[in-house]
This record gives sequence, structure tokens and C-alpha cells, in this order.
Amino acid sequence: MQSLALDLFSRKASAVATNVPGPQMPLYLGGSEIREMMFWVPQTGSIGLGLSILSYNGRVHFGLIGDARLLPDPDAVIGRFRPEFEKLLYLALMADWQHPVGAPDAEALLDDDVAA
Repeated sequence: MQSLALDLFSRKASAVATNVPGPQMPLYLGGSEIREMMFWVPQTGSIGLGLSILSYNGRVHFGLIGDARLLPDPDAVIGRFRPEFEKLLYLALMADWQHPVGAPDAEALLDDDVAA
């Protein structure tokens, strides 16, 4: 069943993104604290891009894997992770929690912030 489902969905997808909540306290291996964690999303022949997001010990870790023909400069994408994440954090902190912000409103807020 797993093989059938993987074949079916992998033919219909070009990217896989996953968000995994990890432990929110430090873990230790051989007496040493594990400072960072990462994992790779499952890849198959037709999937060109994989993005993994893992939270661990109060931090968020991103992983990116891509087909070199589709993503010749992965460092350019990785270089945008932090600034884009900071924009999302800014929006979350500035949000009116009584009235949720929709996507068009969020874009307008970001545009105003960039113009300022």
C-alpha cells in the first residue's frame, strides 16, 4: 500500500515540505548537548525540491534539498530563509490577535514596512 501511495503522489508533486515539532528541551548524546538537529524530507525521482522545518530547543532549523537542474543556486534560496522568517515573526508579533490578518493585509503590512 505504501509503495502504491508513494508512486501515486510522487507523480503529482514537484516539491515536499514538512514541519516537524521536535523536543523543546536540550537532548544529550554521550554527555554532550545536541545543539542542532536536521532531517531531510523523503525524496523520490520526480520530486525536485524538499524543504524540512524542524523546531528544537526553542530554535527553528531549515533544510533544503533540490535537483541541481531545477535549483542551480540553493545558497540563494537558503540566504532568504532568515529574512523571510523574520518578516513572518514581525507580522505575528504586530498582529491584532482579536482580528486575524488575511494574506492581502499581510502583504500590505510587509510592503509598508519595506517602504519605511
